[in-house]
Amino acid sequence: MSPEQYQAQQLALRRQGMTHQQSSGQIDPAWGDYMAGKESATKGVPLEAPMLSPDDLLGTGLLSKAGLVTAALMGGIKSVSKAAAKRAPLGIGPQAEAMRLAQQRAALPVEQHGLGLRPDNTPEQRAAAMGFSDDTYHGSVYDIKKPSLNRASTEAHAGQGFYSTSSPEDASINYASLYGPDVTGKVTNALEGRENNGGQIARKLFDGYVLSPRQEQAALSSINADNMGVVYPLKVRADKPLHVDEANPTANNVGPFQKHDPEYDDYVELPAAKDLGRALRDYESRGGDPSGIQGVLDDYVGETVPPRRLFHEARKGAGYNMYDEDGNLLSPGVAAADFVKELGVDQIAHRPQFRSPRLNIGDQHTISLNPDNVRSRFAAFDPWRRNAAIATATGTLAPDLLAEELRKPQP
Repeated sequence: MSPEQYQAQQLALRRQGMTHQQSSGQIDPAWGDYMAGKESATKGVPLEAPMLSPDDLLGTGLLSKAGLVTAALMGGIKSVSKAAAKRAPLGIGPQAEAMRLAQQRAALPVEQHGLGLRPDNTPEQRAAAMGFSDDTYHGSVYDIKKPSLNRASTEAHAGQGFYSTSSPEDASINYASLYGPDVTGKVTNALEGRENNGGQIARKLFDGYVLSPRQEQAALSSINADNMGVVYPLKVRADKPLHVDEANPTANNVGPFQKHDPEYDDYVELPAAKDLGRALRDYESRGGDPSGIQGVLDDYVGETVPPRRLFHEARKGAGYNMYDEDGNLLSPGVAAADFVKELGVDQIAHRPQFRSPRLNIGDQHTISLNPDNVRSRFAAFDPWRRNAAIATATGTLAPDLLAEELRKPQP
């Protein structure tokens, strides 16, 4: 079976209501043999499970999703029913105390870091008031409590950022599956060239074969995966988004970097020019050709500048001649993303660009360049914890990025 055929079957099953784990199990007969006499954990708690962050699945103190899947694979769980899930402790997900505090704080005036909402405000209203209006999904084989750019690959499409997609199918098939291009690439890179069983696994995976359950475990272990595939439903926001493939509103422009001074009949620099100067210096020092960027700036002297045009010119000028401080080759996309990020762009969106058209399932991929702009869809959306600066000013620790809320009540 080719990788394209495998992905097409998975997508067909997902559209019939199957979960990622269930669709994988139906396609691979070895899975059914291995699980003989045992019910998959995903059948009792439908994987909306991959649609929840681990803390939200069954509640703290019971079982994490990664624990459920691992235990089921090893034969430690025969079934997990919906009734069992309902018997879970009432501190599921964002805790009641965190929700209460978020509701109280959101009713405060804006001058007190509140949102000016009604006292009976809801998480959905708080999310909207804080600008978290876009629903996206992040697929992964890792347990994620908080989005962190430190774990993001510098070689990804636009460098270090928190990547998500508009489609849950896209997240599940392409990113939360061993057989998706993202995880397959990581595993084959980790096992490539090995003489032992690892090399055989890498070759089979690269050639599009379905692995046995034990080989799947070995493959995932090679990249220190925490689970068999999780899809996290998210809310994201941005102050200065950039869509690479579509025209952007002028409100998203960067700059202006100069203004005309009629007294001297000349242009003088504005504060944003410092950011531009630093971005240009960094770009040139890494080996980029800034002539195209400069041409765009010349077209918009004294005006705001469309970041999309700067991004495309920075990508052209990068070629494959740019290197970071450690001597690693920078892809054109990474170089361009680094450039516009220094000008205030905090989100980059683009259409899916897999080589195989069958894998281009979602409408849009979103890269959040600021982790403060990413939340679980089940977070409390506490305005006092909307970003690190406000959290520090109000003494409320870190933002509640992925529904990892306070463990103790605050005064």
